[in-house]
Amino acid sequence: MTDFQSLSVTHPIQMPLEWSETQHVTIAGCSISRSLIVGVDFSADGHYLAVGHGLGVDVWSLETGALSTTHNTYNGPSRILSLLWCFEYPRLVTIHEGGLVHVLTFNEDKTPANGFHHSGPSYPSAHAAFLHKDLLAVSMGKIVELRHFQIDVDKGTSVYRWVRLGDLPKPPTIEGEITVESVIQSIHMLSQNRILVSYKDGVALSWVITKLQPLECRLESWMRIPGNLDDVWADKNILLVTDRNEGKFKLLSLGSVEPSRTFTPRNRSSQATEPVSSARFLSGDMIIGAGVGQIIVWNIEVEIHNRLQNLVFRDTSGLITQSLCAAYNPDQDLGWIATSHNFLERSEIVLWKTREYKDIMTIPHRRNIWSPWPWNMFFMVVPIVLAAYAWRYIAPRADRSPVYRVQRSTTTRMPLKELKARRFIIPNSSFADVSKYTLEQAEASTKKMSRRNYVVEGDIDPQNAAIERSGVLVAFWSGTAVMFHRTTQLVSILSAFATLMYYLSIHPPNWSLQIICHSLRVLCALQNLWPSENPGNCDADYYHSLWSGPPTQRSTPAQLFPTSSQFEYEQPSLDPPIPSPLMTANEHDRQDSFSDSLIPSTRLEQAPLATLDVSSQYLSVDFGLAANGAKVLLALTSHTQGLEDISLLQGINALIRGFDKRQRHINPPGVVLEDHLSVSNCWRFAGSQGHIAIAFSEVVIWQHIVIHFPYHGLSETMLKQAPKFLLLWALISKEGIQDETHDLVSGWERFVTWNHSLDPSKFNSSMAFLEVAKISYDPSAGMQQKFTTQFAVQTSIVVVEVLDNWGNPSTCLHRISFHGDQVSF
Repeated sequence: MTDFQSLSVTHPIQMPLEWSETQHVTIAGCSISRSLIVGVDFSADGHYLAVGHGLGVDVWSLETGALSTTHNTYNGPSRILSLLWCFEYPRLVTIHEGGLVHVLTFNEDKTPANGFHHSGPSYPSAHAAFLHKDLLAVSMGKIVELRHFQIDVDKGTSVYRWVRLGDLPKPPTIEGEITVESVIQSIHMLSQNRILVSYKDGVALSWVITKLQPLECRLESWMRIPGNLDDVWADKNILLVTDRNEGKFKLLSLGSVEPSRTFTPRNRSSQATEPVSSARFLSGDMIIGAGVGQIIVWNIEVEIHNRLQNLVFRDTSGLITQSLCAAYNPDQDLGWIATSHNFLERSEIVLWKTREYKDIMTIPHRRNIWSPWPWNMFFMVVPIVLAAYAWRYIAPRADRSPVYRVQRSTTTRMPLKELKARRFIIPNSSFADVSKYTLEQAEASTKKMSRRNYVVEGDIDPQNAAIERSGVLVAFWSGTAVMFHRTTQLVSILSAFATLMYYLSIHPPNWSLQIICHSLRVLCALQNLWPSENPGNCDADYYHSLWSGPPTQRSTPAQLFPTSSQFEYEQPSLDPPIPSPLMTANEHDRQDSFSDSLIPSTRLEQAPLATLDVSSQYLSVDFGLAANGAKVLLALTSHTQGLEDISLLQGINALIRGFDKRQRHINPPGVVLEDHLSVSNCWRFAGSQGHIAIAFSEVVIWQHIVIHFPYHGLSETMLKQAPKFLLLWALISKEGIQDETHDLVSGWERFVTWNHSLDPSKFNSSMAFLEVAKISYDPSAGMQQKFTTQFAVQTSIVVVEVLDNWGNPSTCLHRISFHGDQVSF
């Protein structure tokens, strides 16, 4: 190692790979006397590094494993204060002086920018935190405001903007520790509805967002912070604090008073303590802290011998780190570390990486088939194969036995009747020299000689015959050639198979995917012949749901950034994504206005929207649960997509088996009443409009409905299959209908989908359905969304009608729960 110094320390847990300083990049136009580097940050996938300085931000591509010579600069009208990448999406936010906030979204074609002004007064201290890719918290001075990403449709044109939801409450006075004059030091995301705000007075407040419309928050807890709060590991509620007074890094649990771990950077030669600047979480069990001329990696799960590695800068032993960031994969111990440094004459970025970083990318990096690994395999296997075939044909054959060169001679056996003398005669011999043999000796001698090859080369005395080659040597060479040839054939086959598998895993062509799909279709066809416990399905969404992977994101290509150096406020050419999970009251009214054409009724203008309530108040028992006796009324339910008419023979077969094998992967409507929530456990019907009728086991006072949705593991197609507008109906007696609700009544006959016997005591001329709520549903607003009905009615049969979805030819419903009070008789 010539370009860096790595100081390893003995400890129980060793990192399998070393970090090495690989690159120094000088940022043009930056220095202490001119413009400082205010921050650095990696994108969530580790592909890009953002460096904030001057009026804007430089975005560098790391696709090649190093900072490329070219980068893109996005400038604003005023000096940049801070920057931050979204933790789950390629979206970058920059905050500038004067309260201007820019949000850059990186997609396949271009990088559209959306901007807004912070509502508070301008202040040099500004910070941001993503609670969700469409929910952003921005602080400036003393005010933290929340904004969400919204899509407006005006005359067929999509307009993207960040709508202000409201501000967090002012910090209360707690035991004299906090006053309203406190300035915010940093903000951090704890979860999608929890945010941690630290103040320069050394106090941190944890806020819980209890309601979105209007914005309501409550104080969860508060704690003292012994220094600067640099980072938070949200999964474990662990806080990383830099105490510059004591020269230590401290770990605190949320709400605790004393630190659980303390880390002190020391000079390796003198073991003296060093000043500290900042620290970051590398993973859930490792942190990195910047000292003087070095970065130290610690394991936070052990108390002693927890220092993993000292990363010493190459040239400047007294180098002070102003800011640092990391992109790290804990499963393989691979990743990046970047530090920024400001000098009197220049400012630079120092890049550290693990040795095999090229083998790790959160988004898989497709390697060319002509990469060094396949080439090495090719040049190693081909010479072996050629040598094997040459050896095979040059070496003596296995069937070539020793050759004896003797005179032409023949052996004549006498007929049986002449063998009474038990003798035989060799031609050209004298009777005086004829030997006497028994018949058995003659036959044995004849068989022995018949196994030898004879050639004629003149008159040579048989007694002087010479053996040309040794039989032992020929057998050895022949056996070695055969063994070498067979081994080479086996190595060639295995090498070709390994090379093919490597190529298909790194760069799968379309034809290979088609072969796999057709193979699965063959398995699906075989499924119709023999029953099995787990049926196959060749639908892509079905297998994606079984995998239950992360939400689908588009891979960002290497040529991503536009050439313009200014922010471009332009409309992206791609289809608009699903709108934000948060909607204000004005937005609801606006959506009502342009969605009237989707609703064949004027009742929507009379019945207000059911309000989304995210409070954690107690819900009663779920009367719509199948375990509690609820069932689906198929006669009043839309047809399930994928079900086909079966022949008489198939019907008899299904009746005997108890199921139809061809349709085992199709979920019935009853899955909406199951307690289990998963991506694949949904009921799908064709089109954007449909309904499902549910009968409770008893009469209840229906007050709330909760729509469940598996937020994780969904593709874009699945998200678009979610319902958008719904109507809730309750079956009641016409005698209980009042005048003001007369327009909200509809006959039950319009929900009948097929001729089936219905209970005449419940479905007759005296019964009708009453519209109790209209819902505007957003699947990305949360996994459990509770809505309150407009009327609290007594009923035992309800209908959930879907009026529209988010833009897919089919609609999919997951679990729906119904809550209220039980009627006492």
